[in-house]
Amino acid sequence: MSYNEKLYKPGPRKLLACDGGGIRGIISIAKIDSDLRASNECPNLVLSEYFDYVADPGIGAIIATLVSLGCSVDEIRDFYLETGDQNPVNSGLRPGHPYLRVSLLPL
Repeated sequence: MSYNEKLYKPGPRKLLACDGGGIRGIISIAKIDSDLRASNECPNLVLSEYFDYVADPGIGAIIATLVSLGCSVDEIRDFYLETGDQNPVNSGLRPGHPYLRVSLLPL
């Protein structure tokens, strides 16, 4: 769906708020993604096809941007693991950190 189609479509809008901070936000969207794919019987669904708006402060804003660009949850997780240690908020959660190893097996 194009930007204009989303902007001018009738009816209520759906907002995805990725609150949870960093890796918890990725875990949250992975669950939402899985539930939506199952309930819509659409294995290739990406969150940007379902939600009209995506928002969050902090690290969640990066997740929200990637969702709005149509990235899959796997792409978002990979991006976070590759670049997460470059954000000062995540200084304690670098790739290889035990919390990340446990939390990211398989989404």
